[in-house]
Formats: sequence, structure tokens, C-alpha cells
Amino acid sequence: MKLVELTRDLRPWRAGDSALVPDAVADAMVGAGEAHSARPFPPQAEASAQVQERPRGSYLTRKRS
Repeated sequence: MKLVELTRDLRPWRAGDSALVPDAVADAMVGAGEAHSARPFPPQAEASAQVQERPRGSYLTRKRS
């Protein structure tokens, strides 16, 4: 998936909006001039930061108040 910035109105988006589209569609849109600045989603730095390991043998429970 890629995030592209649109150069013209394409419903439901407006010019200047960012849209998340499949790679092939993003490449076609950039080639046709309908979008620019195609970039991968999620960016590699954010994708690796979102993964958090929990200690083995622990359970995720709610805290008691």
C-alpha cells in the first residue's frame, strides 16, 4: 500500500488530500498526473516502532481501580 497526495479532485477525495491506495494504483495515478509523492505506508521506522513485545508468560489484564 502507498500513500499518495492527489493533484485533482477524485471522489471521495479532494485535491491536496492524501489517499491510501494499492501499489499498482498509486503508480498508475502518478503516471497519469492525478497524484504525486507516492510513499510507502506505514513508513518503515513507524512500522517497527509499533511492534511491542510483552514478557513471556504474562497476561494482558485490566488494572483494578
